Amino acid sequence: MDNKISQGENYWKNRPLIDKKHSDWREKDGNWIDAYWNSRLHPHRALIMKELKELVPFHSVLEVGCNCGPNLWNIKQEYPGVRVFGIDINKYCILKAIKYLPEGNFSLGEVDKIPFPDKSFDILLTDAVLIYVGPKKIKKVIKEFIRVTKKAMIFVEWKGNSKLGEVQYSHWARDYSALLKDFGLTCKLIKIPKEIWSSPNWAELGYIFVCPIA
Repeated sequence: MDNKISQGENYWKNRPLIDKKHSDWREKDGNWIDAYWNSRLHPHRALIMKELKELVPFHSVLEVGCNCGPNLWNIKQEYPGVRVFGIDINKYCILKAIKYLPEGNFSLGEVDKIPFPDKSFDILLTDAVLIYVGPKKIKKVIKEFIRVTKKAMIFVEWKGNSKLGEVQYSHWARDYSALLKDFGLTCKLIKIPKEIWSSPNWAELGYIFVCPIA
């Protein structure tokens, strides 16, 4: 099953600029990256901003799996002095992010090989990224996240009952509270309400996990 989900990582890495086989935000023309950009006011992003407010002051944010930067755009609107960074495995996402948010810092990168020195960022954010990371890899990924983060991590992901991960709706859900305890960390859980994200999978499993580092 790990291999099946890792194929999902390869799918994202090699996904073409126009993809008419899949629809992420109900786009009909296959332009999935622009659809992500047009989703930057989706209400779940306001929940992220609410949790970020609790972590003020902070001076830098890294989003791992940033796509074209809709979350980082929101952060930059609210906190113009904060430096925003994003990595993604898809080259088209990075090119679009540079176009849409030129004041950001964007580069190709993988979840378990973040191309930055230790403790480079106050906040690390993921949004529907760890649902593609399987049990064999997740601890390595969390260790890498902790390595580059100074203050707190925010995960917008799916909650399951297994520490390392269980498959729900063809993606990985896991108990991040139990997983982070292995690293000596605790996290706050915020359920994403159905009225915020009505998609059945997110309505059932979607949570925001806030994990202080310091």
